[in-house]
Amino acid sequence: MEQEINTIGYSNRANSHKRTSIGTPVDTYVTWIDIMGGGNLLNLSLSRLAKAVVTVNEACAEASSCGDVDLHPLNDGVFALSADRNVILAFLKRAFSILAENVLITPKLQEMFIMFIMIVF
Repeated sequence: MEQEINTIGYSNRANSHKRTSIGTPVDTYVTWIDIMGGGNLLNLSLSRLAKAVVTVNEACAEASSCGDVDLHPLNDGVFALSADRNVILAFLKRAFSILAENVLITPKLQEMFIMFIMIVF
């Protein structure tokens, strides 16, 4: 549904803008998976931070196959959203399992990183 509204612009001329409806709110589980110390890592080594970001994004992308999970990467972390509590918990379990496997096969201590998670409903 589109609705037309008139506003007065900076130049005092009437402007016409279209507003669209964003729909009804839906309850959603939101998680934030973050690389702890990403800003500090950026100061130490851009390539190390880039490798950590890619590792987290790949793990989340692979883990999202467990159900209906929307991923939104942002800076040094990823937002994951799902309407189903069990799906988001399965996603988190899979994502952190993948990241733990990565730690076990990473021979260099300086290439490891700590993850932080927050879940909100």
